Amino acid sequence: MHRLMAVELAWKLVARRGVVDKGFKLLAAALIATLFATASSAQDAAQVGAGVGAGAEAPASVPMIEQPLWELGFAAAAGYAPHYPAAEQSSGRFIAVPVIIYRGDFLRLGDESIARGVFVDKPWVEFDISLAGSFNVDSDSNDARDGMPDLDFLGEIGPNVKFKLGQIGPGLAEISLPVRAVFSTDLSSGDFRGVAFNPRLIYKIGRVGGTALNLAFSAESTFATERLHDYFYQVDTRFATPDRPAYDAQAGYLGSALGLSASYPVNARFALFSDGRLNYYGGAKNEDSPLHLQDVNASIWAGFRWSLYQSEETVRRPLR
Repeated sequence: MHRLMAVELAWKLVARRGVVDKGFKLLAAALIATLFATASSAQDAAQVGAGVGAGAEAPASVPMIEQPLWELGFAAAAGYAPHYPAAEQSSGRFIAVPVIIYRGDFLRLGDESIARGVFVDKPWVEFDISLAGSFNVDSDSNDARDGMPDLDFLGEIGPNVKFKLGQIGPGLAEISLPVRAVFSTDLSSGDFRGVAFNPRLIYKIGRVGGTALNLAFSAESTFATERLHDYFYQVDTRFATPDRPAYDAQAGYLGSALGLSASYPVNARFALFSDGRLNYYGGAKNEDSPLHLQDVNASIWAGFRWSLYQSEETVRRPLR
């Protein structure tokens, strides 16, 4: 659940006084401004019916919704997720943070992504620059990586093209093609870790069975450059052991996943949400690495978002 992961990264970057690099201060500020976008779509569905119809910017089959321009609130979530792709071990996480959502014409915070600069938004295609992230792992807590460097927080930024396929059956379908540069940080410095391409098919169903429940199904694959594979799977000679031989990682296919997200708006200010992913790493480029231990693993998250303050000014946009 990349948005949740990036939230914790942003919060710790700002809280730590030792951050002196200007670039990472800017990255932290950008991430903090978008805390907990995950449940944003829950409120979207809660407000369907506030204005249903077809505008100039949406096909007739896509309902329009009216939402506050900005929101301030609070959110919390707990989850259980693998330490890294194809890891054998998982651990629990808990996050409780403030929330900022902004729905501008160009800048959108907590709107389907952590943060986006939307350059093109048409009925059939959208182009933006967006952010994502993932948690850190202490190698001492992972048997396979014991004695190796820790895996730091990862931040991602890059362009995304989304093709809106429109109404298919009871839901809306879209294809998303993000390409992001990946950076790691231990909260005092950072390093470039390569580039990831993450094509994704998403299918969203709102108001399931006439209730307020909303579902989103996804199928995705990830391909990455050698530097990112090195970060997860390479074993340098100095870290080799009888049970962990040296290994030189290569660029290529990293893995695939099936996802199911659910959101339930209790009202216009309070929403519950959950997110589950089943990951498959069979056939990955570096499946022979001694750090590639499990072809299948899974993650699950659940939480809530509470919007304490909402602007009187509203925006009217298609529900997607």
